[in-house]
Amino acid sequence: GKRRRSLLMVPSGLPELDLVPLLVALHDTGQEAAQVQQSWADICEKRKWIGLFPTYQKGNEHPDNVYLGHVMQRAIAVGGINTRRVYVFGHGAGGRRAYALACKHSLFLTAIATTRIARQVLDDCQAPPIFGLVIGSDAEIGEAMTADRRLPLISATGSTRMGKIVGTAVAQRLGRTLLE
Repeated sequence: GKRRRSLLMVPSGLPELDLVPLLVALHDTGQEAAQVQQSWADICEKRKWIGLFPTYQKGNEHPDNVYLGHVMQRAIAVGGINTRRVYVFGHGAGGRRAYALACKHSLFLTAIATTRIARQVLDDCQAPPIFGLVIGSDAEIGEAMTADRRLPLISATGSTRMGKIVGTAVAQRLGRTLLE
């Protein structure tokens, strides 16, 4: 099998008897694990949360989700983690994996944490809210968003075919795209 490693970060000065949140930070396929790890490790240290950071390049989603589920369960079993505050954060491929994990392990994950944690970080930085989850069909949501001039930037993750469609539609209205 594939060798997978993760780093469990326990902040300094953690109160011995307190149960604290666990944050699992998943990096995108093109990102270096160290970049994501350092950003979230600083936040975990400041907030006194325990952080779990996979340090390997992503492979097939199913084995990674099985592996991450086992690692999270082992971290929780060790103790010190508030099982009602287990959060997963990711964007791009890591974001898709975060939602897949939330669906598979709903008994011990806070499913909407990706939005909540990002919101807390934005609040700390006094930045406007920019995160949201929209569910619907391509025609219902995607086409309406790519045509909407009120949305100056469209970020989309998917196939090359999807990228060409989104890029063309947004370019026709002189908008910008971030395609992955």
